Amino acid sequence: MNKRVKKYSFIVLCIIIVLALPFLYIIVKNIQNDLPLREYVKESLLRRVKTDIHRLFTFTGKDKLKLPELFLEIDEKAFAELDSLRSSKLELLNHQGIAHNEQSQWDYVNATLVVNDTLHAIKIRIRGDMPSNYNRGLENSSYRFNVESKTSVFGKKKLSMVRPFLENNFYGYLFSHFFEKEGFISNDILFIRLYLNGKENGIYFLQEGFSKELVESSEYREGVIVRFKNDCEDNNGTYNSTGVPELDVYSEGKTLKDSSLSKNYNRALFKFEALKSGKLGPEQCFNTKKFANYFALCDFFLAHHSYVCHNVKMYFNPINDKFEPIAWDPSNFVRYKIKLHVQPGYTNYSGEIYYKKESYPIHNYLYRDTNFLKEFNRYIYLYSHNDSIRNFLQEHYELIEAIDPELYRDRFQEKFNSSLILDNIKSIKNWFTTDNRLIAKIYRNEKILVVKSVNPLPILLTALKLDPEITVTINKLLLPYSSDTIPIDSGDPDTWGRKFSLSSVIYGMDSTKMKYKGVVFEKKDNINSVLISEIPDTTILSFDKRNKVVSFRKKNTAVQKSLYIPPGYRFIILPGSSIMLTNHANIICESGIQALGTPENPIQFQSDGTGGILIKNSELNSELNYVNFYNLSAPKDGNWEITGAVTFYDCSVHIKNCSFSNNKSEDAINIVKGNFSIDSCNFSNILSDAIDIDYGKGTLANSVISNTGNDGVDISSARVTISNLQLKNIGDKGLSGGEKAIVNASNVSIDKSLIGIASKDRAIVNIKKLNVKNATYPLAAYQKKPEYGPAIITCSNFSCDNKKYLIEQNSILVLNKDTVRGAVPAVFKAIYATK
Repeated sequence: MNKRVKKYSFIVLCIIIVLALPFLYIIVKNIQNDLPLREYVKESLLRRVKTDIHRLFTFTGKDKLKLPELFLEIDEKAFAELDSLRSSKLELLNHQGIAHNEQSQWDYVNATLVVNDTLHAIKIRIRGDMPSNYNRGLENSSYRFNVESKTSVFGKKKLSMVRPFLENNFYGYLFSHFFEKEGFISNDILFIRLYLNGKENGIYFLQEGFSKELVESSEYREGVIVRFKNDCEDNNGTYNSTGVPELDVYSEGKTLKDSSLSKNYNRALFKFEALKSGKLGPEQCFNTKKFANYFALCDFFLAHHSYVCHNVKMYFNPINDKFEPIAWDPSNFVRYKIKLHVQPGYTNYSGEIYYKKESYPIHNYLYRDTNFLKEFNRYIYLYSHNDSIRNFLQEHYELIEAIDPELYRDRFQEKFNSSLILDNIKSIKNWFTTDNRLIAKIYRNEKILVVKSVNPLPILLTALKLDPEITVTINKLLLPYSSDTIPIDSGDPDTWGRKFSLSSVIYGMDSTKMKYKGVVFEKKDNINSVLISEIPDTTILSFDKRNKVVSFRKKNTAVQKSLYIPPGYRFIILPGSSIMLTNHANIICESGIQALGTPENPIQFQSDGTGGILIKNSELNSELNYVNFYNLSAPKDGNWEITGAVTFYDCSVHIKNCSFSNNKSEDAINIVKGNFSIDSCNFSNILSDAIDIDYGKGTLANSVISNTGNDGVDISSARVTISNLQLKNIGDKGLSGGEKAIVNASNVSIDKSLIGIASKDRAIVNIKKLNVKNATYPLAAYQKKPEYGPAIITCSNFSCDNKKYLIEQNSILVLNKDTVRGAVPAVFKAIYATK
């Protein structure tokens, strides 16, 4: 019997081989005759199979990488509720034949989460509109949760848990971390190991949600995060009756209840509507430099999915009064390179899709702005010619190698391949050197030049040479892949030669000169013309375009409407100048300011109590010396309002021998995200805080602060060195450090305040030689915000007339080398309940 089975088995096998031979022959011949296919099989398929076999059989449970562990507990009733909802969604998709559900249709349930032995009460729901987020059972679903208790998970209150393959494994991780490294607001992503109801559930991404913690951890002031409404789905080429998508805000309920956030949101809506109606240009609505950097990096990371309409997330900066990009959802890098199906347009570079407003509305505006185009080209050149991306990838290879085998066992995902990004960088670098930048023709009888760009970068046409003796200056901007018709004003066309050369540069980069050589024809083509220009207002200001200087036409100037100084200039105020701001007029400057008065001829900035000054986004340092600021208020325009009467945002400033008095704002001076020095300055009769430093780095020396309604010096998330500081009659805290600030101070005296020195929310305040008198609480260290932690004060050579220190549990005071560990509960409430 066994011999018969073997015999028949052999016969069947032979028949199968014989039947398969023609198919194998056809496959082999096709591979032999198709070079790309042959190379793919040799270089990719066989190598992939070999690598996958190695990855599959070399990983054991003992090789698991040590990752943060999260223990999620969902009770039986809530678990059943989530599963029922998930099943009904899948049935709806199958019944209606649609591709996805709306995320807003998912309901939250109660659950608990344990992280580092801390129990958190949370509300959790399924996350995602695409079925891939929930069609593999609850054990593999994506989740979004909010921390309801007065705690936080890794400093965050809103988070998601997603299987890494849904965020492109390492591609999504690297995208998020590199953009964060480059200074963008980017959702933090961590690899974590999840335990669901006591059972290990594998590796997840823990991804930060859209909340104030996201904004503040990126060193920005709290402001609204907006997105486009669902009407930006492309329905027959239109969004809605306006043709332009409408904005929506995250956490709408909280935003509308908070007066400051509500104003910020209304301001965002107002500015976007003004942009759509043509009342504002892109430069006034968007941080064009930041968007240029963002779009350039998306080109390098093949992350074009990130700025498709329904994925656009923007932060409206309450100080800068402009929209800024948030790095989010790069989509799948691998699909681009192996030509798998992706949505139309997702594989294109920025320069190939900017005109498609139905899918890319932000591009449609930004590509009209010349400053954006210059900065975009500059960033493309910068990242293609330096090693910052390559070095970043190398820094993460160790993590990739350690975690890849386990990810592969989980989903059999392709191994991370850095060449997808590195080869793309090489390809982009060629944009600057390719000979095929333009196609151009000249038609003699019509005296026109017809030109078309075939390059993804904006190009500036500079000169047209018609003959060895005839050269015409053009100075014409050509957008990527666009065409234009340019009249030629150069005498009798019969004197032109039969050939011409057209010189061009990549816009904003004179070192990229190139010549196109063509033939002069006789016939005319019909191609539309495009020309964009902006002219600054010069009624009060004088612009020296050659030396890039702007100044007031008169030393004594009354400003009755807000002034705007564009980027690229130096704003010079002459000694002895007196500037009076009235009728809510403000000075908004995106250039460096140089106001250098003298003891005999100081510079005066005054206001009727309604106007202020904002210096922002300048690459040039600002200098103030012998300048008096009197009766200023915070700049305000409709729903836009900032806190500082004088504000420096994202720029460097040196301030010496200046006075700030009688201000009518929350801060006399606010420095945000900049390097600074303040020396020999006087602050008096201040409505609220005198000096407010956010995310900056600098020094404060030899200065006096008196009669403030709130804090003398308020430092948040910054590094500041202080010396020789006197504070008198301070309404709240003399010197306050918060939100991971590091303050090193010496020779500080405080006379009359509620709190002398305050350190809160993981701040460290170090002081040598401190004298405090007439303070209710000379020293206080505590935690105010749940996403941070306890604080530290170290103090030596300290004297005071009152030893009522408030050191909260887990906070520390080191006083003359003696450590005092906190024992007081809820210090913040204890202080301000009695104020």
